[in-house]
Amino acid sequence: MAPETTYTVCPVCNENVTKTSGGVSCYIRCNWFYRKNCSQITENVYNLLAKNKVIRWSCQECSSFSIFHDVEKVWKALDILTSKLDHLTQTLSSTVKNEIDKSLASFKNKIDASLSVIKRSINEERIKNNEHQNLIIARLEVIEHETHKIRQQECRNDVLVYGLPPNTEPAQMALNIGKSSSRGNEQIFGEEKP
Repeated sequence: MAPETTYTVCPVCNENVTKTSGGVSCYIRCNWFYRKNCSQITENVYNLLAKNKVIRWSCQECSSFSIFHDVEKVWKALDILTSKLDHLTQTLSSTVKNEIDKSLASFKNKIDASLSVIKRSINEERIKNNEHQNLIIARLEVIEHETHKIRQQECRNDVLVYGLPPNTEPAQMALNIGKSSSRGNEQIFGEEKP
């Protein structure tokens, strides 16, 4: 019979782990071989591990470490996710702010355009009103001028000049009046003063 192959010394009992004694290897960290009796696994579990290479076993110390190691991994992952979430929140906030700013700018432009149209309409109405007022003022000035002419005409027709022959032209009357006043004559409209 060939000598038994020794894999290693079991860390629990300090005896050699052999094919005969049976053993399992910790897959997590230490990679030590444990004797089947020291590993605290049942015969059925041992046979399952021997047949199926996908299923792995870990010692208690490495399992405890594994939990802490996994918790560390979870915390690191959580920190990374938190950082990414913060960045995403900032990016999203920035994006939302930019969209809001764009919407406000668009709304402001629409309001400004509407106000421009309203201002233009108001100015056009003012110009029309000013033109209308200027037209009315011009018509009033024409009417006043015509009225003044008519009054002057009426005044000329109402003036009775005594001492002048009938049908004397107004220009001749002015000359006669001017002559009589320049001579120092006491006549007014060709009559003597009483």
